[in-house]
Amino acid sequence: MANRYWVGGTATWDGTIGLKWALTSGGIGGQLAPTTADTVFFDANSGAGTVTLGTTGACSTINFSGFTGTFAWGTNTITVAGSGVTVYTQTTSSTFTGTPVLNFTYSGSTGTRTINCGSVTEANSATLNISAGGDTVTFQAASGIKNLNFTGFTGALSSSTTRTIYGNLTISSGMSLTAGNSITTFGATSGTQSITSNAKTIDFPLTINGVGGTVQLVDALTMGSTRQLGLSNGTFNSNAKSVTCGTFSANNSNTKTLTITNSVITITNGTSSAGFIIAGTGTTFAITGSSIIFTTTGAASFYGGGTGQSWPQVTISGVGQQLIIGAVAASTSIVTITNTVSPCTVSILSTANTTTITNFNLNGTSGNLVTLNSSVAGTAKNIAKGSGTVNALYLNVKDSTATGGAKWYANSSNDLGNNTGWNIFNNSFLQMF
Repeated sequence: MANRYWVGGTATWDGTIGLKWALTSGGIGGQLAPTTADTVFFDANSGAGTVTLGTTGACSTINFSGFTGTFAWGTNTITVAGSGVTVYTQTTSSTFTGTPVLNFTYSGSTGTRTINCGSVTEANSATLNISAGGDTVTFQAASGIKNLNFTGFTGALSSSTTRTIYGNLTISSGMSLTAGNSITTFGATSGTQSITSNAKTIDFPLTINGVGGTVQLVDALTMGSTRQLGLSNGTFNSNAKSVTCGTFSANNSNTKTLTITNSVITITNGTSSAGFIIAGTGTTFAITGSSIIFTTTGAASFYGGGTGQSWPQVTISGVGQQLIIGAVAASTSIVTITNTVSPCTVSILSTANTTTITNFNLNGTSGNLVTLNSSVAGTAKNIAKGSGTVNALYLNVKDSTATGGAKWYANSSNDLGNNTGWNIFNNSFLQMF
């Protein structure tokens, strides 16, 4: 292995021998063009001109630290064959043009390949194809990446650092992903980014934060049981694919769009202030043919937000779960609310707004009642249904004001006080009206 330092100034990286490559920084040129056995440097002594990639480049590792010129990729690529070290270093001091693509081809299974893209902009980011190897790949913090494609990789992706992806993320079916709290951000400001999970669990947080961009699923997205999927800017489109995550949050007033069509969203974690949260203004909804299932056994919140938005179905599937539903700044409308387990609790958020439910299908069983109450004890909250009849079984009802044109009956249930509009019967006979 030898070092190759670019000293050719404005010139073309190709296979010809010229005064382009030296053995030392700022040294005398005349060396052969790099091969996959060589370490390549573009540094402060490489000049501030334009280096044109005139053919497929090859190296063991490549480092652009200190280079202030322009690297013109055109449509060519660079093969990076090294392992066990930092194999790629990019900095904000250099400028990339064309379509930068690096192919990382190490096929062994030992060591760690470190990639440091730096906090580069979307326009300056490169596509990284990790197409082989059973080793570990890790990124330096705040790395900016165009497309990140692991097709063919069978090793492990370390999740210990943050990164921003401006293009597509493709996970290989044969790789593993370590757990971590560091966020991966999707930051494209135009077009559509895709996430392909290939049935792997993504056990780190994901945030969609590209003003004007769209992130769309190619297949089902399964995240770790405590990980958050966040929408801060741009558009998230489930694309009729299921989503499983610890929490979902769109809790700001930025301009953003949530499109969930024919999808099942499963929330596996949450607290009284987390679960499925859409708060503030600025969110445009397109929710059709979908359902949201809460499986956590602790407290979780469903803050639907958005006056006029009707959520298809909300299901409680966690035994002993408390689900707080409502909205901070607007009334909430749910087509169907149901539970598959009991006991559990549904608490109406303590605001002045009304929660409207078209199909009220909350029912407990004998000895395992469903509790319906307010999120603040002693403060009755409004629950509405426009017409028809509610015949619920085995409820504990407290601090609940039933309104609208419907008749509300709770059979084999307990009146725990401060209720209005309910007909509560503590017996096993289902009232029919």
